[in-house]
Formats: sequence, structure tokens, C-alpha cells
Amino acid sequence: FISLGTIFGKDLDFYHQCIEAFRDSEEYQVIMSVGKFVDIEQTFKDIPKNFTIYNYVPQTQLLPEVDVFITHAGFNSTSEGLASGAALVLVPQAVDQFDVARVVEKLNAGIALNKHEINITADIVKKAVDDAAKQEAPVDVHEILVEETANAILEKIKKYVTADNFERVVKWYMEKIGASKVYIPPKNSSEKKDYADADVVAVFENIGVTIYIQVKKHDDQTDSWAVQQILKYGEQQEKNFIYGMTYIP
Repeated sequence: FISLGTIFGKDLDFYHQCIEAFRDSEEYQVIMSVGKFVDIEQTFKDIPKNFTIYNYVPQTQLLPEVDVFITHAGFNSTSEGLASGAALVLVPQAVDQFDVARVVEKLNAGIALNKHEINITADIVKKAVDDAAKQEAPVDVHEILVEETANAILEKIKKYVTADNFERVVKWYMEKIGASKVYIPPKNSSEKKDYADADVVAVFENIGVTIYIQVKKHDDQTDSWAVQQILKYGEQQEKNFIYGMTYIP
């Protein structure tokens, strides 16, 4: 089964390399999902008999029946592949997918092909699939994947995030996890009395929760002063509390 996901699934040359890798193979029956943006009739003029190409397939239903899964190494797809027991060939396309692919290969749970390092030809795809099919993944590979990938991403965050921009990173994260409103209160706001402070405020209207966040980036343990600041900020905001909303410092 071949899929580069719904967002990054536009690598037409890679699809054609896969077709040539397994054209008319008696060993492999191939299902290829190319995403909704690819016109199958216009793009693939000569589809081998052992290939079936779709714009979309129900991946989680298909994977338990799959022997080898060629994936873009998105975290969800990789997790689903590992859970299904399929052998993995990982062809990352962007962002954290390269970290996921490296971790999986390090765990001997799949074969990673980095398009920035090698030219991914039909022969390379065929060999990667054959090699992946022979591997036996560790039993607890999914748990290790989560930890190792998190560590890899954390190291990148530490490298590029400074004390000055860390607040914006926290704001972005709160937006990504579903906050309906996120803002950074002005540093010299009149609402911040007696050293009260909150660096980021995140409002989740759908669950009735507002979170006051004190942001610190340093190597040592946060002292009690930061805790006192955020607690005092919460106390000073009580006059603005909305009935039914829970406020968490």
C-alpha cells in the first residue's frame, strides 16, 4: 500500500517510480492512494494489472491486510502502520516527517528514504520494500517512537527558541490545540499589580476553560516567585470572571 498522505501527496515522479518498481510483479499487488488533487486518468496512462490507484482509501481499515506500507512518515500514518503490523518504508516529504522516519529506522522498524539525500528510483523503492518486509519491529516500538520523536523535536525547539520568542511559541501551540482565543497581555498592563503576571492567556470557549500561563525558558528549576506571580494574576482577574468559565493559573 502506497500513500503520501492527503496534504503532501503530489509527488507524481515518486508514484511513477513505484509503478516501475512493481510493474506486472507476480509477488506484489499494489494499492496506491494519490490524494484528491491528482487526476488519475490524466496522470497515469498505463496502469499495470497489479496496480489499483485511488484518490482516497480508508487507510485504517486497509492496513491490517497490508504486508508493506510505503508512507510519507506522518506521525498518524506511521503510528497506524506500526499498530497494523505492516512493514514500513518511510519517504518523508516535509516538517517533522524526517524526524519520524529517522526514529523508525533507528529502531529497526522500517526503511527510510530521504529524497534530499538520494535519488529515489524504482530500483531503490523495490529494494527498500524487500528489505522492510524482512525486518521484525520491536514489540514496544510505538511507545519508543513517541518518546524518541518528541525528544528529537524538543531538541530542535531548544535550538531555535529563545527567551524572547518563547511566549509566541506557547501562544501558537495553544492555538493549534484548539483555543478559541489566545493573547499575550501587555507587559506594563495596569491589570498587573503587585508583580502579578501572566505571559499568555488561552481561552477554550467550547469546554469553558481559561488558562493563565507563566512562560519561562531557562535551564534551572522554576522558583516559587513565578508561581506566586501567576497565582496573583489569577486573583486580580476574578472581577472579570465569566459565570460558567473555569480559570486555571
